[in-house]
Amino acid sequence: MSSISSNNFPVNNQLISHGKKCASFSENYQQLEQKIRARGNLPYASVEQQMDILNDLQQFALGRFLIENRGLNGYWTEYVLRHPENGRLTNLNSNGEVISQTESFLLNKAPTVLATQERFKIFHTEIQKRIEEGKQSLFRFLVELWMSLFL
Repeated sequence: MSSISSNNFPVNNQLISHGKKCASFSENYQQLEQKIRARGNLPYASVEQQMDILNDLQQFALGRFLIENRGLNGYWTEYVLRHPENGRLTNLNSNGEVISQTESFLLNKAPTVLATQERFKIFHTEIQKRIEEGKQSLFRFLVELWMSLFL
């Protein structure tokens, strides 16, 4: 089952990683707001600080998607992973706007995101090496096959 999110990106409502989805962005926002207020202050963030973060998240497309879906889909995963190659160079977000302070933190400083971006870079480099090695091996094989058949 697919629908269109408030960000105009397809959303599969059956995705396990996104859990049971509410009917709208505003309902999800209200649920998170209630959860923050019910939970109260955390050792590292007051209710006011948590609410400021939630308010900041609704100001940009990635944040709105996180609020609405409680996770990332393929589009946003690629956006986060490829940010060092794209957005970090331009300081622009997916809409061509200057990246906000909160989005910049998520993409450029959050430890789990930085570690994931680094792992992606390493895997990408290693996969590209294997593809190149495979192409060279295939080329050698085809040359040898051609030579054995026609020479």
